[in-house]
Amino acid sequence: MKYFIKSLQLSKKLPIISNPTFLHTPPLMKLRNPFPGADIGIPLTIFQNTYTTLHYGQNIIGIKYVALQFLLGYYAYGTDRYNDAIEYHMTPYNTTKKEFYETIYNDQRLVYKSLMFSYLSILTILLYDENYIYNLPFVFILQSLNAYKKIKPGLGPFKPIYISIMWTLCSIIIPCVLHDHNYNIFYSPQDYLPCSLTLFAASNIIDNKDIDEDCKNQIKTIPVLYGKDNSNYISILALIASSLLLGTNPHYLDNIPANSYLEIQNAAISYLPFVINGTKPL
Repeated sequence: MKYFIKSLQLSKKLPIISNPTFLHTPPLMKLRNPFPGADIGIPLTIFQNTYTTLHYGQNIIGIKYVALQFLLGYYAYGTDRYNDAIEYHMTPYNTTKKEFYETIYNDQRLVYKSLMFSYLSILTILLYDENYIYNLPFVFILQSLNAYKKIKPGLGPFKPIYISIMWTLCSIIIPCVLHDHNYNIFYSPQDYLPCSLTLFAASNIIDNKDIDEDCKNQIKTIPVLYGKDNSNYISILALIASSLLLGTNPHYLDNIPANSYLEIQNAAISYLPFVINGTKPL
């Protein structure tokens, strides 16, 4: 356990403010959520519930699984934003997230401790299990999240693939391995690929908004390499494939409301490029 705590790559050694400004801000400022990404557990839990039901034909989700999604979501997103805030404070630059970063920096002690709590809680769930041997690969994958900020510039066009794989592991693969104590979920790609394709498409569409900044920083994302329109066409094709795999799943009719919601979600995401970027229809 000491190894994993030591390897946690949060920017703990950077200067800690001695007199947090949030103590002197107006009362309304204190109402802001001090935990960046805490709400990511909501969509992750929805994905977890829907796709595991699609896999098993019944709901297998308990309190432990729900807690795990909130912990994973907060830790993965919160760590990235925490390090961004520290970096921004050390080397300020023009960004629309200035106020967001300043809020995190002002609350950095609380944020750091909450991220450590999330990290240790995840390790507890994964390792304090009689079949923990099956969970070890996910512990090392968890470690890779700490280095995401460093490896992100080198991911290039593989960034949305990396993101989709990671969130699919969190919301579907890990719960199934915890439940089955084996890796049989990997033999059912139709049960998790729709999720991966949807997340890939959503991440790729979001990258279009950062195309100018990525070009400036020489980050070769799909939009930078192939242009906004071609990038959006790739995303739309991924969403079509996701919906086809989802709609032809043998357990689709076991949970029609939730699965229909996923189909509607794919349709809504596929419409975003035409609204945000003005992509021409195929």
